[in-house]
Amino acid sequence: MRAATDLRVVAFDGKCLRRKCEAYPALGYRLMQRFAMIMSERVRTTRVQLLDLYGDSTGSGSGA
Repeated sequence: MRAATDLRVVAFDGKCLRRKCEAYPALGYRLMQRFAMIMSERVRTTRVQLLDLYGDSTGSGSGA
């Protein structure tokens, strides 16, 4: 599998990040907010792409 465009990858030490979030709950909360926003945008984008690909699958289209 290949990426369609150039991309950047960021890796985190999961254990270290969990410890930091436990020690600093405000950090954990902010990270959760950011990741939730990113995931929401990605789900919305995927939904639009699927609608474009499959069109109106409800059968209520105005096809003649």
